[in-house]
Amino acid sequence: MHLRAGLRCVDCHPAGRSARDPRISAREEHQIAKGDDPGGLVRDDLDDTVVGCADCHESGRRGAPVAKHFGLPALHLERIACQACHVPERVVMPAEVQASDVFNQAPWIHSAGKRLWTFYGPDGRARNHYGFLEVMGYDDKPTEPFRPTLFRYKGKIYPGNRVHSAWPGLEIEGETALAQPRVGDIVKMWKAHLDDPKKYEALSEIADDTGDGVPEVNRPEEIDALLASVRQALASGRLSEGHARALLALPTPQAQSAAAQTVLKRGLNVRQTEELVQRLTGHRRHPTTARRSPEESEVENQLRQALGTKVTLRQGRKGGSLVIHFYSEEELEALLERLLGS
Repeated sequence: MHLRAGLRCVDCHPAGRSARDPRISAREEHQIAKGDDPGGLVRDDLDDTVVGCADCHESGRRGAPVAKHFGLPALHLERIACQACHVPERVVMPAEVQASDVFNQAPWIHSAGKRLWTFYGPDGRARNHYGFLEVMGYDDKPTEPFRPTLFRYKGKIYPGNRVHSAWPGLEIEGETALAQPRVGDIVKMWKAHLDDPKKYEALSEIADDTGDGVPEVNRPEEIDALLASVRQALASGRLSEGHARALLALPTPQAQSAAAQTVLKRGLNVRQTEELVQRLTGHRRHPTTARRSPEESEVENQLRQALGTKVTLRQGRKGGSLVIHFYSEEELEALLERLLGS
């Protein structure tokens, strides 16, 4: 509807001088207004800077029809997001499962990394999501009406497309969350097998059980085959100079060798290797204080809005630290100009 009315992406996701939010406004760096994705952690400091429904439909901005809610209790507007009532159905091709486990050879997918993701619809059959995005326009994409799932988030009810995700995870000692193997390593593994089935031979166990043209990992033996192959691929990798520098902090060659095997077995990146070495040597990083007062959070939020970038405030017993994040040389120069006034 909005695209047919002539709106462009940047009308709702403005940047620089076209933005109104002080976290972005008049800043010509690569800071783009965004919403608030419950499943994403990218630039959370810019959450809800996107132009929302009420920004246009309460004021008539850009010629939008002004919404009238005669007789509707104010509580509804406070607790229910606009989209919950005004978008009761979406006419798109929904995906209920995204799996990063096989090398998808469907047509029109040009990025090797995207070939590691296969999307499945409510019928359980594979859909060429990335391929369709590549070759089809807005009006000729495959569609399928579906009703979004309603969920509660930050005190409001929203509609959403609940997507289940599956991928091989890495357990890292001392970490509560799973890590994902590097995309390049898994792509190399699959390409090597496709070129020579004797390499990572266990992958031959993974077959197209549903007849949709794409092999899928769903049987126990297929899961075991995938995990065994991923472990083999990670173990055959080489350590980078960054890994080597971190391992040299260990006191003996025997300790360095044992730690190197752990790094290869678990597919640890350089930062994770540094943390492993810190644990082995007893020099642990001091964890960030878990409990934060409302006053600290409020000060941090005010600084973020004033500076237009992520700010981290850490308070200790006798002081603390204030970390101002920047993501380019241009952002650093803009910060210096704001702070120093020159």
